[in-house]
Amino acid sequence: MREDSFVSLSQSDNRLQISVWHKSVHNLSCQIIVNKMADHVEFIALERERILETFQIDLQQEVLQMLVGS
Repeated sequence: MREDSFVSLSQSDNRLQISVWHKSVHNLSCQIIVNKMADHVEFIALERERILETFQIDLQQEVLQMLVGS
C-alpha cells in the first residue's frame, strides 16, 4: 500500500507542479501582452502628437499665406 500511496502522491504532486507551471506561463503571457499593448499605446500617442503638430504647422502656414495674400 505504501507504494500505491507514494505513486498517488507523486502523481498529485506532478499535477500540482504542472498547474503551477501553467499558471506561471499564463501570467507571463499576459504580462507580455500587456507590455506590447503599452508599447502600442505609447506609439499611438506619439503619432497623434506628431499629426497634431503637423496639422498645426500646416494651419499656421495656410493662415500666413492668407494674410500675406490679402
